[in-house]
Amino acid sequence: MNTYVKINAINYPAEIYGHVRDRDWDNRESKVIVLALTIQEALDLFVDGLQWSIVYGTQTINQEDYVIAGPITDNRNGTVSVRMGKATATEVSNVITGGAVDLPTAYAMRAVIEDSVTALDDETAVTVPSLFTPWKPGEAVNVGDRRYYAPRLYKVVQAHTTQADWTPDVTPALWAVLGDPGEAGTIDDPITAARGMEYEYGLYYFDPEDGKTYLCERIGEAEGGKIILQYLPHELIGQYFSAAESGETEEPAEPDTGDTYPEWVQPTGAHDAYNTGDRVTYNGRVYESTMDGNTWSPDAYPQGWEDLGEVTA
Repeated sequence: MNTYVKINAINYPAEIYGHVRDRDWDNRESKVIVLALTIQEALDLFVDGLQWSIVYGTQTINQEDYVIAGPITDNRNGTVSVRMGKATATEVSNVITGGAVDLPTAYAMRAVIEDSVTALDDETAVTVPSLFTPWKPGEAVNVGDRRYYAPRLYKVVQAHTTQADWTPDVTPALWAVLGDPGEAGTIDDPITAARGMEYEYGLYYFDPEDGKTYLCERIGEAEGGKIILQYLPHELIGQYFSAAESGETEEPAEPDTGDTYPEWVQPTGAHDAYNTGDRVTYNGRVYESTMDGNTWSPDAYPQGWEDLGEVTA
């Protein structure tokens, strides 16, 4: 099964390795990404704060914690190895406090932060979930209160006193999980669904149980409307969801002449790479790209192209 890194809606074929303690990089946790780019392309693409994901089969795994750009190595075989790492505790602390502080000051600053973020709307709040008050047992919470329960942010839908065995991830009747800001809700970048999630009509959701993508829709409901559901999409087909790829796929039309499509030209980077559906002629045959960000020729990476047949006169 092919593995890709997804950046700016473009999938790049890659090999990925993980380091729990990267001895060559401050003992931080890191990911090493091997892919076909030049050093300059890698420097331009992999920067601090980059939002990226790993795509493996039908799964898209957000790598929001690995946002520190690290060393890049030229492997001298047409590929580079790029390191993306987690911030160390010291780096995180310095960003928040502006430098080293003593423990009482840190606690005081944390209290101010937790109080301040309560004014954020849900769309903004979900981008900084760890800044909210962490969930803990024995606390009386009211409808609308938000608590951080790693790795997500939850909102109270029914007032209650928290208990150790009523964690937000297993009590959808009490908590609604807020969406992942790294997922756009499009068919190519669906939001990972969860029980108790607040769904939005018109957006696409990935069901982690059956590995399929669904569109949230309901007769009489307009796009943009929201509803909290205690079930996953595959359990509510025909009521609140429809399969995103139902029906027969139309076969691509046969190319008419070689003059219809341009000759394949080696892209120089992501800006002129071929995207899904682009057609070219190559060695007397017509090919259609099956992926975005395609910088490979049909014979260098056959998985990235569909052979539509010989060029006709």
